[in-house]
Amino acid sequence: MSDFSKGRQSSLNRTNVEWIQIQRNTFTNWVNEQLKAKGIVLHDLRADFTDGSHLVTLVEVLRRRKLAGHIAKPINHYEKLQNITVALDAIANDNVRIINIVL
Repeated sequence: MSDFSKGRQSSLNRTNVEWIQIQRNTFTNWVNEQLKAKGIVLHDLRADFTDGSHLVTLVEVLRRRKLAGHIAKPINHYEKLQNITVALDAIANDNVRIINIVL
């Protein structure tokens, strides 16, 4: 690979990383705006959505109704997975397709 190609590849990678960070920040800000009335502020979506409870809350806010079957304070992997499943099932039931999410 030529020095020019290496430099161009490095520039493209840097641009891609910057674009992903901008998208991540934009989505985090949007989520925080949606959850503001609930007094929830998220900082790292990967960490903050891990147990599914904040994801359930976000879906409830967007749907303007409660979701049944979630666990308020999950303590193990299965309960966390249950919350995520409840939220994603609700989204799917509203015929919303989720594609290409990179956190």
